Amino acid sequence: MPVAKSYTRAQWDELVRSLESLPVKPEAEQRLSIADAMKEMRLVIGAVRKKGYTLEEIVEHARKKGVDFSVGSVKYGSTRSVCCRELRPPKVKPGPQPRYDDEVRAALSIL
Repeated sequence: MPVAKSYTRAQWDELVRSLESLPVKPEAEQRLSIADAMKEMRLVIGAVRKKGYTLEEIVEHARKKGVDFSVGSVKYGSTRSVCCRELRPPKVKPGPQPRYDDEVRAALSIL
């Protein structure tokens, strides 16, 4: 049976300090998931399609540039509902509504 790993508090504290001291990674070196990239590229892909290129041709062009993704990824990432999901305002549930106004409460308390 495997033994659970544990480390000293000092090791965890040192890790926290070293992580907090890391510099901001340059944007050009930051990695993007295919889904996130498709959200950003939706307009560009739409413009290329208006030039007459198919999704298959766009995917093949990307492969030649060293970026490998599928036609399905483009279709999924370019749908408006997926791309704009985080732009929708969050649904807010209304708080508890008062049942009676002050006058009704006063009248009921007399009864």
